[in-house]
Amino acid sequence: MPLVGQWLGLFEISSCVGPSRDCSARALNDFTLAIVPGGVGLQGFMVLEPPNQRIAIDLVGTPGQAGSYAFTTSPFQSSGSALPPFEVRNFTLRDDPATGLAGSFEYTVTAVTGLGTVTRTAIIRSASRRSGDVVSPGNFEGTWVGDYVTRTCTGGCRVGAGGYFNPTSGRVTLQIAQNGAAVVGSVQGSAVSGSATTSTLSMTGPPLTPDVCPLCWDCDGWCATAVQNVAASIDKLGRLTGRFEYSVKGNSGNQHFTYTMQVELSGVTRQR
Repeated sequence: MPLVGQWLGLFEISSCVGPSRDCSARALNDFTLAIVPGGVGLQGFMVLEPPNQRIAIDLVGTPGQAGSYAFTTSPFQSSGSALPPFEVRNFTLRDDPATGLAGSFEYTVTAVTGLGTVTRTAIIRSASRRSGDVVSPGNFEGTWVGDYVTRTCTGGCRVGAGGYFNPTSGRVTLQIAQNGAAVVGSVQGSAVSGSATTSTLSMTGPPLTPDVCPLCWDCDGWCATAVQNVAASIDKLGRLTGRFEYSVKGNSGNQHFTYTMQVELSGVTRQR
């Protein structure tokens, strides 16, 4: 199947409907795409990178006319709770000998504050297939970026009436160096180490120290973090999936808090 593989490319915003301040974004934007055979058609995962956003979507493709595929889409996971809701529609894609890929889609972003929506029509201008397989068994090295979703939280997850609340989701970055089965690196800036097999990654780091964060008038928020018990694997679309424990301590006003979240990786892909 000509569309199967990992792709890097550019899409052009050909039209925009919405407030002028939201329609002034640059015309060319990056995307990454992974496609594998799935059922009677194709299965894929795409990351769009318009300015200051990261839109991650699942794709299911069915054969259309003239060698094209029509894809239905659904959000995989937004980039943190602050990213506005979005919808992708009318997605078609085909192989193109000159540009690699050709196609078009629409996406609509709805402002969290209720100030309106922005709908952009996009055209895929070019794409190149990345060398190698979508999944390289046992190779976890690189910088991985995506999101985490908080599944549970224990400890001081709520501080004061209307005060601090633990995050329900957010951006996550994993940096991994690998030498055979040994891995070292960082998750959210916290040092971790461990081991890898052909299918799984296991890492952990030191726990939070028991000391209390110093109080000061301008230091609300986190003062230290720790990551432990990372358990992950790479799925057939090249995404890093799994969970880890994310511990945080800090201050909210004059109150000290410590909590531990069990978080799940979502839409995490290796940077090119």
